[in-house]
Amino acid sequence: MKFLCALCVLCGFQSFALDREAFTFTNYDLDVRVEPEQQRLAVRGKLILRNDSASAQKNLCLQISSTLDWRSIQIGGKPVQFVTQPYTSDIDHTGVLSEAIVTLPQPVLPKGTIELEIGYEGTIPLDATRLTRIGVPEELAKHSDWDQIGRSFTAVRGIGYVAWYPVAIEAANLSEGNSVFSAAGRWKRREAEASMRIRLETPVLAAEASAPIVRCSGQTMYTVTRGGSPKFPAAECSYVPMNFVVGMQPRITPLPPIWPFRLSRNGSVSRVKKFNFWNSQIAMQLPLRAAASC
Repeated sequence: MKFLCALCVLCGFQSFALDREAFTFTNYDLDVRVEPEQQRLAVRGKLILRNDSASAQKNLCLQISSTLDWRSIQIGGKPVQFVTQPYTSDIDHTGVLSEAIVTLPQPVLPKGTIELEIGYEGTIPLDATRLTRIGVPEELAKHSDWDQIGRSFTAVRGIGYVAWYPVAIEAANLSEGNSVFSAAGRWKRREAEASMRIRLETPVLAAEASAPIVRCSGQTMYTVTRGGSPKFPAAECSYVPMNFVVGMQPRITPLPPIWPFRLSRNGSVSRVKKFNFWNSQIAMQLPLRAAASC
């Protein structure tokens, strides 16, 4: 009897048709902590989503990179029911997303909005799985999918590279023509008017280390301190629309030149000298001594 009840619950859950692109993200308000020594990213914050579908929605999905884990999803300070599952998609460099399917307390009507409080964390290692599994040589693949949080170098781009902030999009596969390019382009058009505010923190710096510099959309912003101490660097950036570049590096070490490789729609790999990032990025380089002392 218990087995039949569990089976009925599972069947009931699977019976609804989940529209992953019903909601548009209109605002991100995120506290982001980057820990290069542990390759860790921890995010807490709020999202505002709008139902842009033609029908009321009782469920929504949130997706992040598969190396990150969902910790909390709340509405109005109260936990909501959600289940997590791996969702295969080459929108992320790992080839898989960590998807949370959220059951809303009340259906959201067309053009209605909802605010979520979220928390997730994990690591972002170098990973080119989505390229190597379609036959791209590993060395070439790593030159294209170089996103990582590391001791000496940190750079994480957005959708189409590494989903370090939540997205919601149907699966795309590099082996299916221009599937990934089309999906990313569709998402960018949907989110064209979205806004994002990031409060970025790094671990405590050693006494002799220089505080990092943060670049927001090409403009340099010096980090502020907490408690009057320069050992606690933090910065805040706001973006409207959300397509942006964030860079952070210590004064004492310049970023090396980056020569990315582009995977074309026919599967060939080529090196490019000029490029534009698709979406939200955080970039940071720390010398090994400074990183080790964080």
